[in-house]
Amino acid sequence: MSEEKKTEAAAPAGEAAAGGGGIKAFLPLILAVVLMPAIAFGMTKFVIVPQLQKKFRHQRNCRSRW
Repeated sequence: MSEEKKTEAAAPAGEAAAGGGGIKAFLPLILAVVLMPAIAFGMTKFVIVPQLQKKFRHQRNCRSRW
């Protein structure tokens, strides 16, 4: 009889865990959709473009000396 009670008690807990998706299931997707464009914009504006400008500025200065 005690085994039957344990089985019955375990079943509702398993159902609650399996059915509890909601917003938590979509959280990684939402974060990826929001953060990836923001990270790409920040990297482009503050890292890639300044490095390219520095490189081209240096090349232009070197050519004008010759």
